Amino acid sequence: MKRGHLRAIFATSTVAAGVNFPARTIVLMNSDIFNGHEFLPLTGTQFLSNTAGSSGGGAATYGAATLDGGLLQNNQSTGGSGGGLYASVLAMTGTQFLSNTASGSGGGAYGAGAALVKLSKDGDGVKAEEVYFLKGDVLQNHHGGMVLVNGYIYCGHKQNGGDPVCIDIKTGKMMWGPQKPVGSGSACVTYADGFVIFRYQSGEVALVEATPKEYLLRGSFKPAYQEKESWSHPVILGGKLYLREQNKLMCYGL
Repeated sequence: MKRGHLRAIFATSTVAAGVNFPARTIVLMNSDIFNGHEFLPLTGTQFLSNTAGSSGGGAATYGAATLDGGLLQNNQSTGGSGGGLYASVLAMTGTQFLSNTASGSGGGAYGAGAALVKLSKDGDGVKAEEVYFLKGDVLQNHHGGMVLVNGYIYCGHKQNGGDPVCIDIKTGKMMWGPQKPVGSGSACVTYADGFVIFRYQSGEVALVEATPKEYLLRGSFKPAYQEKESWSHPVILGGKLYLREQNKLMCYGL
């Protein structure tokens, strides 16, 4: 981000509390936060924690933190009672693909599904039109993220699951999957050189070829350390795979 390659981050409050980027402006779309049981108003400490990337931490030259009272998301197809909490967002020109993990004010209606929405200018705002909607039993990316490669989405499917799937982002057609995963629990994903790497909550790492034709598992292994839930995303840099496990960092050659 310091080099100007990353212009914006759309993140949950959990991620926002842990990043330290030189952000010029941070916009909070809601003034409440989910504590694991219910939604409560942000405290002063939580507000500062979520805006530290622009107003503190020594990373920013200057910045501003703003509370936006406008409606951000209200996709009624998800079955929620007032919007949604989107675990994963993919963006193409003029569209966004949203994977919903819970209803916004219904207290956690997991398995709500996913949708592609078309974005267009509407006066001083933005108009969002649903292109298609996939129910939760078709696609529900609980957490772990998705990757978009040549028009196809690769991710894990199911609540607390990571069954590999491939979907055409333009049509919502399932190209393959859900497949039996090599590990258990949710899966974090990343992409490099024609392959998608799945890292499962149970620790296993899988190498899957990024092709919509068929599911091709090219290899898998269990890292040297696995203590608790392996939720940290795999990182690839300089031909090396970096995996963080709690307070340990592992590096593997690719």
